[in-house]
Amino acid sequence: MEGRSRGTGGGGLYTRGMSDAVDDGGAAGLPVMLKLAGRRCVVVGGGATAARRAAVLVGCGAEVVVVAPAMVAALDGLMIERVERGYAAGDLDGAFLVVAATDDPAVNTAVGADAAGAGALVNRADDAGRGDLTVMGHERRGPMTVAVDTGGVSAGAGKAVRAELMAGLDPGWAALLGEARRWRAKIRGLPLDAATRTDRLRRLTDAAARRVLAEQGEAALREHLRRVAAGEAADGADR
Repeated sequence: MEGRSRGTGGGGLYTRGMSDAVDDGGAAGLPVMLKLAGRRCVVVGGGATAARRAAVLVGCGAEVVVVAPAMVAALDGLMIERVERGYAAGDLDGAFLVVAATDDPAVNTAVGADAAGAGALVNRADDAGRGDLTVMGHERRGPMTVAVDTGGVSAGAGKAVRAELMAGLDPGWAALLGEARRWRAKIRGLPLDAATRTDRLRRLTDAAARRVLAEQGEAALREHLRRVAAGEAADGADR
C-alpha cells in the first residue's frame, strides 16, 4: 500500500555527463551551484546515502520526495514527502533533480533512464559516471561554500583536502561575507551607473574592509560597509 506523509523539522553540485553511460575520456566536469529552492527533487532509496542526499537537498530549499519501502531513522527529522513503497513509474513526474540511491543497481539504472526520459537531472549514488552530476563533499561558512572534487578518484582524499582548506581558512571571511551580502543587495537597488556600482560592490570585501574587521571588529565593519554603500568613503580613502 502506498503511503505519503510529511516529516517534521528541518547544499554544492557538480555536473559530469549524460544520464546514460558516457565515456568522457577523463574530461573534467563543470563545477556549478544549482538553485533548488522550491524545485521538486526525488530521492529513490531509504538508506544512509539517500538520507545524506535528502538532507543536502532540504538544506538547499528543495521540495524533497523520498521513495522507498523502508527508511532509516535519519530521514525522520527532515521536511520531506515520504512515499513508503518501492519505486514505480510516475514517481519522477515534475522532478527537476533525481537521486538514485537504492542498493539495487538495476533499480538505479531504471531510475536513471526514467529521469532522462522525464528531462530531469540524475545523480547515481552507486555509479557517479552514469549520472549527470555528482554531489561534492562541502562545508558552509555563512554564505560561503567550500567544496572539493577529485574527479571520482577518491572520496577520502577529497575529505582530507577539504579539511586542510577549512583549517587554514580565516574565520573572518564568513563574518565579512555575511555583512557584505546585506549591503550588496542595497547597492544593487541604487540608481548608479555601472562603473560606480561595480566599484562599490568590489569594495565591500576588499583589503580595506578585511582590515577594518580584523583590527576594529564587526561593529566598525558594519559602519565601513554602510559608508561604502552610500558612497560616503571616497575610493581609496579607507586603505
